Amino acid sequence: MPIRVEKHHQPLSRHPEDPLDDYALKRLEREARARHAGTSRAGAARTSVCELCGQGDVRWGSMCQDCRARLLGGPPDDAQADVPAGIVRTPKSRARRRRERSVIAPAPPQAAPPASAAQPAGGMSLIQNVPGAIYRCLTDQARTVVFVTHQIRSLTGRSPSEFRPGSSRLLSLVHPDDVAAVTAGLAATPECAPFEAEYRVLHADGSVRWVHDRAQTVCDAENRRFMDGVLMDVTDRRVAQDEMAWLAQHDVLTGLPNRRAFGERLAEEMTAAGHRRNLAAAVFDIDNFKAINDQHGHERGDAALIEVGRRLRIAFEGCGFVARTGGEEFIALLPNHNLAQAVVAAELARRAVEESPVAELAVCVSGGVSCLEAGDDLVGNADTALYRAKREGRNRVVAFP
Repeated sequence: MPIRVEKHHQPLSRHPEDPLDDYALKRLEREARARHAGTSRAGAARTSVCELCGQGDVRWGSMCQDCRARLLGGPPDDAQADVPAGIVRTPKSRARRRRERSVIAPAPPQAAPPASAAQPAGGMSLIQNVPGAIYRCLTDQARTVVFVTHQIRSLTGRSPSEFRPGSSRLLSLVHPDDVAAVTAGLAATPECAPFEAEYRVLHADGSVRWVHDRAQTVCDAENRRFMDGVLMDVTDRRVAQDEMAWLAQHDVLTGLPNRRAFGERLAEEMTAAGHRRNLAAAVFDIDNFKAINDQHGHERGDAALIEVGRRLRIAFEGCGFVARTGGEEFIALLPNHNLAQAVVAAELARRAVEESPVAELAVCVSGGVSCLEAGDDLVGNADTALYRAKREGRNRVVAFP
């Protein structure tokens, strides 16, 4: 039986309004036990009165059930009459209450905006603000229009009202040179796969626009098949791509194909020539070009390069491929030419350069001609003939060997 002690002890300085966690509750119980100096920790004598209120029957621990309930839950603010006498607030309990009161309550959920706020200004629907022309068409070959948004005006210069459902056809907008490719692409697209292509369309003002077309076959509630898609204007991107592709294959100054383009064309022609060996090359170099730059300046030298390139291109037009391979050197690739025919063509080109001033200067060229019959090193053999023409006095055409 536990020792019952009827002595009333000084109540703890704890207000029962303050909520208490398990750790603080155990600490208060330890403080109460510490007041009993003669009590052991393991088999302790227990008081029969509450250490907080001095009243009540304590069956375990050091507090009655009422005080324990008040400490754990805490009474309402107006329940001051239930506070036992002699209990005062400590600075710690007041600080805790201030912290609890300073907690920011969660903001109430905002009300959903009215339906009109979700709509763009002017009552336009979301589909009308997509940066592209959205359309629905039939799955026939001509792509007969069912519906199209107003963005079709910026692509084609035609208002949506001109695209009458059932009579207008998207295929009629395609550039004539791209119709075959678009038709083939539609035919090759599986029924459930998306169709995607880039092609040119004709604008009402006569200009040409590039569009990216992406569409998907769908079925409506009545199981009718359509193609829903969007046309995006990609003219600026395609123009930039075409410009970069052109710069990769052409000389900026003269506009002629460059060495890279010539190498690709040479490989194609070598394969096409095959056993016939009827392929020739003529290499030209402007005579005394360094002196032109030194005496008249690089601007006059550039003008001479541009004019010589133009005259060579005209001289070989229809029978050869002319390129500027570097500096003041040009080369003409002559398919279906034997050595004698290539020499005649090269001599006519040399005279075209010499017959009139170039950039108000007397300019002439030397040329070397080689044929595939003389060896596989077509360009190298033509260079060898060119060096010989330079040694023999310039302004002439020499054949290899």
